[in-house]
Amino acid sequence: MKNLTFEEAAKKLDQLIQSFNKNDLTLDEAIANYEEGVKLHQYCEGLLAEASNKFQEINENLK
Repeated sequence: MKNLTFEEAAKKLDQLIQSFNKNDLTLDEAIANYEEGVKLHQYCEGLLAEASNKFQEINENLK
């Protein structure tokens, strides 16, 4: 997952959400998709935190 961009990870997360909306998953598939979705969500949050830190650093350097 570390090779994914934020946009790619968000797109995969969106695809997982859409698969839930179709209601055609088995219980095992739903559990696996949920687990992957949680990991993607955490990954995206980490990337956003890194971006936020970079913005703060840039702003500090402008002062």
